[in-house]
Amino acid sequence: MRAAQGNYVVQYVLDLNDNRFIEAIVRQFLGNVSALSAQKFSSNVVEKCIRRSEEHTSELQSPIRS
Repeated sequence: MRAAQGNYVVQYVLDLNDNRFIEAIVRQFLGNVSALSAQKFSSNVVEKCIRRSEEHTSELQSPIRS
């Protein structure tokens, strides 16, 4: 995610706190967390995903450790 506008849209959707949306976004990021965390805009989204999604936090963090 390299566009600032896309970053804000995804963060807005995460702020809705709807587990259906959070789960869909988290699934898209799995396996790409390291790369996304290194990008200016997507790193904000990854951070918010970790904060918003308690049940998916371990899934998001495990690719970083590998």
